Amino acid sequence: GNAKKKAIAYAKARETMEVIEQLRRVGLTSLRQLCQGLQDRGMKTPYGRPEWHPQQVSNIIKTACG
Repeated sequence: GNAKKKAIAYAKARETMEVIEQLRRVGLTSLRQLCQGLQDRGMKTPYGRPEWHPQQVSNIIKTACG
């Protein structure tokens, strides 16, 4: 149900957030830079697409930290 979907989304957000934190440590700080970094590492969006957009990265950060 809904609780299971939320748990899966949160787990994926945490996994992606770990990569975002690594990217930040090497100096990528803007949402656009983080998008490029995720794409360069082959990370897929929550919908399985290869291209990231700044709003998606922002949503992941909010989900993982919220």
